[in-house]
Amino acid sequence: MRYAVAALLILAAAVPALADPVIERVETSISRNRRLTVTIEATFEGAGELRVEGTVNGKRVSKRKRVRRSGTRRLRVKIDAKRLRLRKLDRALTFDVQAVAEGADGSVSVRPVRATIPLPVILLGGLGNELGPNGVAAFGTAVDLVGGGSYEQGGKRPTMIVHEYASLDTSLPKLAKGLHKTVRRALRGTSFGKVDVIGYSMGGLVARRWLADKGAGKVQRMIFLATPNEGAPLAQVIGLGLETDLFGDALAGLIPGLGADNALGDALGAVLDDTLSVDTLRTFYPTYPWAFVTVNVPFLGEQRLALTPDLLNTFGAFLPGDLAGLDLDLDSPLRPLNDIGPDARAEFFALGYTSLPTEQLGVEVGTLDEVDLTALISGGADFDPLSLASGEGDGLVPWRSLVMSDTPGWASAIVATDLGAGTHVTILADPACIARVAEILAE
Repeated sequence: MRYAVAALLILAAAVPALADPVIERVETSISRNRRLTVTIEATFEGAGELRVEGTVNGKRVSKRKRVRRSGTRRLRVKIDAKRLRLRKLDRALTFDVQAVAEGADGSVSVRPVRATIPLPVILLGGLGNELGPNGVAAFGTAVDLVGGGSYEQGGKRPTMIVHEYASLDTSLPKLAKGLHKTVRRALRGTSFGKVDVIGYSMGGLVARRWLADKGAGKVQRMIFLATPNEGAPLAQVIGLGLETDLFGDALAGLIPGLGADNALGDALGAVLDDTLSVDTLRTFYPTYPWAFVTVNVPFLGEQRLALTPDLLNTFGAFLPGDLAGLDLDLDSPLRPLNDIGPDARAEFFALGYTSLPTEQLGVEVGTLDEVDLTALISGGADFDPLSLASGEGDGLVPWRSLVMSDTPGWASAIVATDLGAGTHVTILADPACIARVAEILAE
């Protein structure tokens, strides 16, 4: 018996042991924003099988190739979402598959393969800085890096796209048409039916106008960064200052005080320059009453009244300063836009600041918001222009305007993130803003 066992052991030792198939290489590539190509190379010691199997957004896929003899074998598989009937998606396209090499004896070598194609993101810059190199492109790159690098910003089919538009001399409806073309190009030939939109400052208004005109049902997430959704009183102050001398030298004292020797001051000097037309500034006229005067009305006593055309016509003779008879256009093109409610199929987010970094600015100041102009219009010698700027906001855009506090339908639909203290021109470089946007896009 001992000799028989020994003979069997010798015989077993003489037979070469079957080794598991070894996957040598797995390569992947994405094309047309809907197709994943997986290439596998594996070494076999005998017969077996190569395959790619798994799911794409929950749909099962399986591609296999029989191996009849030993050697290095290769399998190339194209997984196309269109062929899987995945169309008009409102979420990322996720390929969750694995490369498998299996021997005839059941031994298996496995490599997981996971790839994600996100919804296209459209980025829009703000007034005057959307053409050429600008912070919104760098912002997009930073968001992508923080989020794991799943977006393509170049090539024939980018998934993160900077939309350029001519803000200084074009109406919002015309700008919306240009954005519509960009969105159509971004979706053409893909499996997506929606995009994510990030609008900085005026870019958010362009996005909202497009949503109201042609974009219904095409947005998954819209993110407003420091967008004057209900306008910016400072724009109206400057607009009226160009048409009249209503505010005297107050504006000259206000702007340097808000931003002497800092980035905010540079932005105010560059963006809110008196070379801008009143029509451009009117785009940002507030939709809520912000300017008030205190007057003494016979039989009514002291009244605090909103500065409106009706007020000028009715109580002009009782108003301080030379207001009677002024022909002022105080209407805002944002008013009819705000009357159009949000698309219930989309999600809306707003990120901004409620206060300025006063230590960096070197002056205690807020944002021009709801103010009583009586002392200013009366021409008081001891009037301090900085007393106008005492509201919450980023120096240009009041917080209430960003989150649409005065527009109930919108206010209840917007998820707001208060980033604390910062300025209108620094938000695109704020790590907290970048991280929050990356988090929203990953939800």
